[in-house]
Amino acid sequence: GGRGDLAINLARLLPKLTVHMMDVHRPSLLAAEATAMEYEAAVSARMRFVVQDVTALFAAPSLLTPQSDAANDKSVLLVGLHVCGGLTDAILALARRHRAAFLCCPCCFLKHPHLRQLAHESEATPSFNLDSSLLPASHASH
Repeated sequence: GGRGDLAINLARLLPKLTVHMMDVHRPSLLAAEATAMEYEAAVSARMRFVVQDVTALFAAPSLLTPQSDAANDKSVLLVGLHVCGGLTDAILALARRHRAAFLCCPCCFLKHPHLRQLAHESEATPSFNLDSSLLPASHASH
């Protein structure tokens, strides 16, 4: 979420990846979408901007959207920058449940305690997998 700097750069640097940016703050998403449009069409074409609260993902059977092409979306990488308090727990629980790779940069550890409770009440699945074919050739072997 936020300004979209991380999401846009993920789309720029990982050309096989479709990036879904999610935030509850519509103006931030609109600003991020406008910034993405300043880059080459190949970048903005692989980005989706969704006004949504993370709690909706706990009810979803999959992290892939109905519009996703299942043949192309073989793995999911959950990324959170400045994921305040319980939002970190929520991302970790979703990654565990959907066997998705993740990267979290937490902050504000005491914020969103309701998400921490939701995350710890959710079911757990013990492993994850990231399809290395999504990475550029220079990074795939590292």
